[in-house]
Amino acid sequence: METINRTLGVEMEPGDLYLSRQAHWHIAKDHPADYDRAMQALRVVAEKLGFLGQAPKQTDNFEAVVRFRSIANPSVFFLLAIGFQRDERGNYRVKSAYSIPERAFEARRAAGRLLAPVR
Repeated sequence: METINRTLGVEMEPGDLYLSRQAHWHIAKDHPADYDRAMQALRVVAEKLGFLGQAPKQTDNFEAVVRFRSIANPSVFFLLAIGFQRDERGNYRVKSAYSIPERAFEARRAAGRLLAPVR
C-alpha cells in the first residue's frame, strides 16, 4: 500500500484485493478472451505491482498494469481497475481487468497516466 500511496500521491489504508462474483461475471462477459490471463494478472499484481495510474474519467479507481510475455504474444499488458475506497469488509474491490495493446500502454506512459512504482 505504501508504494501505491507514494506513486499516486494518495493515502490508502492497508487492505486486501477482492474480486466479487459480479466483477468475475463482468470480466468473463465483456472480456472473455482475456479472462484466464486477467485472473493470472490479479495474482501478479497482488504479489508485485506493475505500473500505476489513474484514468482521467475514472476518479474512483486506480489502474495497475502488468506485462505478460509469451512466445505467442510478447507484448501483452493487463490493466486492472481497482477502487480507491475500501468496502465494508476493508477490501479494495477489483472493478475490471482486461488486456491493452503495447501502443496503449506506451501512450499512457508518455502522457504521464501510468507511472513506475515509487518504492
